[in-house]
Amino acid sequence: KYEWAVFDEAHVLKNPKTNAYAAVQRLPAARRLLITGTPIQNRLDELRALVMLCVPALLVGGRDPNDALALSANAQAVGRVFDELFGRDICTGSTRNANAREQASGRAAATELRGMLAPYFLRRTKEEVYPAASQTSSSGGATLNVRKDDLVVWVKLGKEQRR
Repeated sequence: KYEWAVFDEAHVLKNPKTNAYAAVQRLPAARRLLITGTPIQNRLDELRALVMLCVPALLVGGRDPNDALALSANAQAVGRVFDELFGRDICTGSTRNANAREQASGRAAATELRGMLAPYFLRRTKEEVYPAASQTSSSGGATLNVRKDDLVVWVKLGKEQRR
């Protein structure tokens, strides 16, 4: 068993139905670290899939981690628990036809989910990475004034590369 398993470009693991996801899930590791610039795009199930690889007990109502690991093999069971706790309210509350009560319930569920996930996410914005380069544009949005240098190097192909 490995102490750590680190996966860069982890956005490729957002779909639990893929072979890559299944392989990562089977890898015996005490801890997993996923590195991605896009943990969630538009779907909560993508976020759930990534979290289930790292801290499965987190999204199944604080159950015993051993039970959560068993549940992680059954995506349908985890999906039902996640939907009951967060997904249904967040999705319903963010629709155009949501009433005030549904919107408030969705915001509360989203706030609770963000709070649960906060200790497990390191989120950096461009403004944090390049603080001196950040400026405000005339439209009010942040712009970056970072110098970009391109270096073009011409290299002859080797014998194996020419084939």
